[in-house]
Amino acid sequence: MNQSTNQHINRSVNIWIKVSLLVGAFMFAYWGAVTSLVRMWLSYDEYSHGFLIPLISLYFVWSDRKRLRHLPIQSSILGGLILTLTGSLLLVMGSASSVVMMQQISIIVTIPGLVLILLGTKYLKALSLPLAYLIFMFPPILDLVISKTHWPFQLFSAKVASILLNILNIPVLRNAQYLELPNTTLEVAEACSGVRYLVSIIAMGIPLACHTQKNWLRKVMLVIFAVIIGILTNPIRIALIGLWSYNGGEDLHGPFHIFKGVFVSVVGFIFFFIGAWVLAKIPLLNIKKSLKKEESKGSDLTTNMKKFNLVWLTSIVIFLGVGSYLYLYNPKPIPLNASLTEIPSTIGNWKGKDIDYHNKEPFGIQGADFELMRVYRNAFGHEVKLYVGYFESQRQDKELINYRQRMLYNDTEELEIPTISHDSIQVNKTVLEDGTQNSIVLYWYDLNGRIVADRYKAKFITAIDGLIHRQTNGAIIIVSSNLIHPDEMQKVLNDEVDFIQEFFPFLDNFFPMNEVQ
Repeated sequence: MNQSTNQHINRSVNIWIKVSLLVGAFMFAYWGAVTSLVRMWLSYDEYSHGFLIPLISLYFVWSDRKRLRHLPIQSSILGGLILTLTGSLLLVMGSASSVVMMQQISIIVTIPGLVLILLGTKYLKALSLPLAYLIFMFPPILDLVISKTHWPFQLFSAKVASILLNILNIPVLRNAQYLELPNTTLEVAEACSGVRYLVSIIAMGIPLACHTQKNWLRKVMLVIFAVIIGILTNPIRIALIGLWSYNGGEDLHGPFHIFKGVFVSVVGFIFFFIGAWVLAKIPLLNIKKSLKKEESKGSDLTTNMKKFNLVWLTSIVIFLGVGSYLYLYNPKPIPLNASLTEIPSTIGNWKGKDIDYHNKEPFGIQGADFELMRVYRNAFGHEVKLYVGYFESQRQDKELINYRQRMLYNDTEELEIPTISHDSIQVNKTVLEDGTQNSIVLYWYDLNGRIVADRYKAKFITAIDGLIHRQTNGAIIIVSSNLIHPDEMQKVLNDEVDFIQEFFPFLDNFFPMNEVQ
């Protein structure tokens, strides 16, 4: 083995050691954010593809390794530092306030920043596909993007399903997202819109298209084909549920639950593979192209090792500093002014009693330091349920707002309620389903006397308070009532508004008020 070979091996080993140390420092800082991602992937079937996303992204990089080797390394220190420090700040704010989405956005910002600071703009451009593909790893961010598409997909699925059922000579009356059959009524709920499973099809379809097709036109055509199949599969699934129910099927989702939402993904992938095989068999047109090769200056990591070592060491220091701060950070708990049990049992013409905590359903809220659940009834016998959950401080898996509460965010609209102590407050209104029982739910957040309906605004306020003042306390207040018949919705809603108007002034005695100093 000659000296040149030994030098090459030593350089390679040196590079891999530095890369390993950088990855280790990154994981030291981002361990909490990464583990929260893994828990989300494990919790929901429609997000389980998240485990494959980083591996597929690395495959994109590996498959393009020959071209990447010849790109000149020109570190963009300023741009890279701006992105890396911005991502680090988002991580600190998200961790200080236990806002998982902010931590995940931080990852999306920081990784391109590392590419810029270590390798430069040409590498960032060349790696745009694998970097952009990482967005499929982050469920809350995807939910934010697709949240407005559920309702149109619900209506579309219901309409197409009703047409298919009519073709099958099954009488059906469609009312918005409801399908009324002679023996049952089906609702195309948000969870049944098929949008989340469509995201899974796209996430898995992109690498298949890149692997099986030879040009970009065919790759795009294949992904579009997969999207169309995914969109059409959901109304077919709903029509099959209607057919099954009409013919006496007891289980709503068919034998062995084969008509559940995952049906969309399974059928979509089957047609996707068939489409990929057919497109791959069609011969390409023999069109000669003049390809402009990327000029290589023969640059590698050793051409400017001092500069590389500087930016590498800077990145290590940033991540170690951020990670150390996060491990040492400890928000101070902010206690209640008085115990929640002292909330009056009689409020106006409403009289309440505590609910057995063994039978409570706090809407996916976990880890609250203090909770209260009561049922209040008025003189007419109308009933509302009250849930109050207060967090003295928040940390990972002990959050005022998190992905487990997705049922509260479905088809949410803001409602303005006039009160005695405030001009008016903004609350969220949604309808929850639990089997055959629907509930109208009104809820809002109280952050040191600041009444907030929008959960993203609440997260931002908590992040600022956590970063600057080391306090992440807050409360969620939920008022709900059973909806026996759809025609009673306005009456039930009026009862809840009346209760909130009577109840709201009492909260000033229990929650901290603007204690930020």
